[in-house]
Formats: sequence, structure tokens, C-alpha cells
Amino acid sequence: MGSISLAVPAGAASGPAFTFEPTPSPNTQAPRSSFRYSLKPGGTLSDSVLLTNLTNQPEEFEIWSADGYNTPRSGYLTLRPQNYPKKDVARWLTLPVSGGVHVLPAATSATLTFDLSVPPNARPGDHVGGIVALDVTPQKSANGRTQFQVHQGIASAVFVHVIGPLHPSASVVAVEVAQSEPALGFAPGTSHGYVGFKLENTGNTILNGTATVRVTNIFGQTVKTFPSTPVGNFIPGQVFTVIEPKWQPLPFIGPEHVSVTFRPSGAALSTGAATFWIFPWLLILIVVVALGLGIWRWRRRRQRAKQPDSVPPTPQRERVTVST
Repeated sequence: MGSISLAVPAGAASGPAFTFEPTPSPNTQAPRSSFRYSLKPGGTLSDSVLLTNLTNQPEEFEIWSADGYNTPRSGYLTLRPQNYPKKDVARWLTLPVSGGVHVLPAATSATLTFDLSVPPNARPGDHVGGIVALDVTPQKSANGRTQFQVHQGIASAVFVHVIGPLHPSASVVAVEVAQSEPALGFAPGTSHGYVGFKLENTGNTILNGTATVRVTNIFGQTVKTFPSTPVGNFIPGQVFTVIEPKWQPLPFIGPEHVSVTFRPSGAALSTGAATFWIFPWLLILIVVVALGLGIWRWRRRRQRAKQPDSVPPTPQRERVTVST
């Protein structure tokens, strides 16, 4: 988890005002970038996080726990907002200053101890949450004349593996293509499209892997491949959408078959597919009209050719009667 900060106008305070990181591992004293635990249902433990004020003034911090989720677009791992209902790891964590403000003197550190209690009926598999520290002390600009309300937040991720049967699995759903073609179809480079699909973690483990997209034509020839999309820290039960880069130009005409393959490590690959058609409608209409007109003229000429030549009428002889 990285820091979260608002845009700061030119001349405002820059650089981190504090750090918020796990204390070294109790067993090995090795530094940690996140908290990772493996517990049975009903298991408990205590651990701590180190909060350090890097400024020369007292700083006020709001500290809370939050559940993790994957963002709906691209699937980045992040945490729920402060007031979002706590349902998973966020409920299992007990913080010493949760719901209040912790004041830390200038250039000092504080070790905050928290408890983690896994419910007896917790679902086996992987769960993700985090502990967030938000600096709510207003920061002054460099020239001291203007005060900006700037907040910096840092989160320490908490990964909890609940011991039990594991069922890693995923699915590819809702493969779609949004396309735009010129009416005549022959304007070079003007046709384009976007390929999108959704990935769903249908198992109970965190998944990491890659998703690839390949497009083939009616003859099975590959007409387009997209760069592989890395997927990391994909939480059980989450769904997110991937939109591939703009595809330009599209093939001229015909059916195109889109195949999506997700290859998660430690789980069976999952696939999805869709077929879309490319039609330069106006050009096809012009061709159909021209073809129809040509057929009509050909049939007219043929009908005329079948008609017999006209024969001039035979002149009638005039009878003259002579009386004697």
C-alpha cells in the first residue's frame, strides 16, 4: 500500500511528514513491508506498527482499520474508505486509538500495538485488510503566508490466511468489443475499437497471474494481440474490468473472434470469448444497389433479345368487279 495525498499548490509543504510501517518481525527482527499471518479459525495474536513524526511540530493522526478490495477498473489492491462498513479483516482488528485522534510530538515515534482475532466461523482461505494512518494536521506553505489543508495517508496491508481447504479458481466473463468504423470502410486508419472483459476470483485464495487477449479472423489467422495484463493480489470474491489499449485500425471486413485467457499461478487457467462483425455498411449498400441495378439492366436486355422481329403486314389486293 502506498501513500495517499492531495494535490499541493506550488510552494506548499512537500515530502513525507511521517512514516507508518510494521515493526520488525518479533521472531527474526527482519524488516517487514506488510503484515502476513496464518491462523486457524478462532486464532488470535498481537502485533504492532511504528508511527514516526518527521516534522518539527506536533502532528495529529486518525488511525483506523479497513477491508481490502480490488478497484473496479484494472483491479488494483486498495482499502475501503474510513466510514465504509467493516466486514472482514477490518472487524478482526482492534486498534488502541481507533475512532479517535492520536497526537505525536515533533520528531518522535510511537509503537502502536493491535490485536487480531479470527472468528471461529471465518471462511478458510485468504483475507486482506489494512491499518491506515491519516495526518490531519494542516500543513503550511513554504513562504508561510498561506495555509493549505493537505492530508497524507499511509496504509500497512494486513494479509490473513485462515487455515482450511483451499479452492483457487477464477473466471473470465463479459468479453465485449466496442467498435467504430467509417461508413465507406476505406478511409485509412479511421476504424478503431476497444476490447474489454471482466475477471472474477471465484475461489478462496489470492491470485496472481497474467491475462492475454488474442483476436483471430474467420480463417484462424491472428490479426491482433495485446500486451499481457499483469494481475496481482486478486482478492477472493472480487470482480474487476480490464479495458485493452485502443485497437486501430480494425480489419476491413468480416467476423473476428476475441479470445481471453487468464493464467493464475497455482490455479487452472480460465478463458472467455466473443465474436464481433465488421461491416462498412454504406459501402456494402452502394455495392448492393449497383449490383441490383446491373442485374435489372441485364434482365431487360435479355427480355428484349427474346422478342421476335416485327413482320410488316401483307398488302391486301383490291378486287374490282366488271359488269357486262
